[in-house]
Amino acid sequence: MKKNLNEIEAARITDHVVFGSNPGDPCGAFIIAEANERGERTGTTLSITVNDGSKSGWETAAVEASTLQKVPGQKRNGPQEQVPSQPTFDQVRAVKDFFWEQNETVQIFIPANAPKDESNVIWLYRKVGEDAELPMSEQYEPTDNVTDFKQAAAIEDELASPDGPNNDGGPV
Repeated sequence: MKKNLNEIEAARITDHVVFGSNPGDPCGAFIIAEANERGERTGTTLSITVNDGSKSGWETAAVEASTLQKVPGQKRNGPQEQVPSQPTFDQVRAVKDFFWEQNETVQIFIPANAPKDESNVIWLYRKVGEDAELPMSEQYEPTDNVTDFKQAAAIEDELASPDGPNNDGGPV
């Protein structure tokens, strides 16, 4: 986890009885208003709580999105309300980049027998002081290219096949 959170300190909640924290603290809550490429607010807000893992051994970030929407039944320019929503991959990735170094891997776990969580919160975890072992690290190096992800899935399917890898030289 990053030791210096200067780039996100402006989003820290400092005046809340439960979630407030002091600037520079390794734990805290943050609210980020999403903006488009022109810097205009999109109406989506990310609420994030972060823990450095000093007590539990796990660094964590809980991410929840909400979107400003028109109140149903109201006029076109009528009142709006924040409606909770599931964070997108890009939003979760941005949170990862805010709080962890580029070379640190974070994970999303779904524990066995976990109760169904309907709160739209995505939890990111990283074991303090350990690098996560990644599946297929020798066969595939992930990139941002969607085609590469499809190729990785095909390789994974081939390796898991009872017939073993396709060695006929043709496409996977």
